[in-house]
Amino acid sequence: MNRGLNLLIRHGKPEEIIPSLAKSFGAHAVYAQKETCSEELNVERLSIEAKCTVRGCIRIPSSFGPPPSVVDWGSVPLIEQLELHSPKASLHGTQILIYDAFRRIKNVLVDTCFAVDTGGPRKLEYKWSQDQKLFESWRDGCTGYPLIDANMKELSMTGFMSNRGRQIACSFLVRDMGIDWRMGAEWFETCLLDYDPCSNYGNWTYGAGVGNDPREDRYFSIPKQAQNYDREGEYVAYWLPQLKALPKERRNFPGGSYIEQIVSLKHGNINQNRNQNDSLTRTGRRNNFKGKHAQVNR
Repeated sequence: MNRGLNLLIRHGKPEEIIPSLAKSFGAHAVYAQKETCSEELNVERLSIEAKCTVRGCIRIPSSFGPPPSVVDWGSVPLIEQLELHSPKASLHGTQILIYDAFRRIKNVLVDTCFAVDTGGPRKLEYKWSQDQKLFESWRDGCTGYPLIDANMKELSMTGFMSNRGRQIACSFLVRDMGIDWRMGAEWFETCLLDYDPCSNYGNWTYGAGVGNDPREDRYFSIPKQAQNYDREGEYVAYWLPQLKALPKERRNFPGGSYIEQIVSLKHGNINQNRNQNDSLTRTGRRNNFKGKHAQVNR
């Protein structure tokens, strides 16, 4: 609007909507961003380039106006209209949802930009599991680890997950479960409203240690992440209401008060961490009476 135009919102496939708009407005040119990933490039080649002359890039003009005569400019859909729910709690407080009203691409296992094999761009030799039961427990937020389950519940209910949550969920799936990273990337692609092929598959190859990155053993410790980012268990209790009745220090380490853990952690023991956390809590309370110089070793 500051540049003399407005945002026209329509719902459908770009390759169908845009030609229709161009025809109705008598447009002599259509400008779009340069695509880099396989699905978008295929659409360009099959639906656009075959019928159009593609020109080079131009600079963004200082003014777009005056706008054409449009009766209904459309409106950005509300979260509820997408049959989703606005997130009330996240690992990093208030988050912004950015979504593409044109498309939510689904049902693609691997984008060819990042190679079709499990070894990623560097063709590393990994023997990933495709155990469906394990994968579904992760997908549905039923792993027995509150931090993982809360993040997966948030993703399926809102289409959003914090960056920290994405890293933790990825690490757990590929490191602790040993599941094929492409299955996780596909599920994120299905759910994320801010989905972008380069970011999604790039981050998954990075997290799985098969990307263009020297660290092949990247690992996020669930107990440590819970202590650092959800010490009082507010986040997990929001998405897993059955944990609200537990003391705050136990919400991330509920033991028998929660569902059984589907796998053991590769590094660290969550029950041992719970005992350490209880000990720290008791020590901290005692030291509160010792004056300002009292310290607790961590």
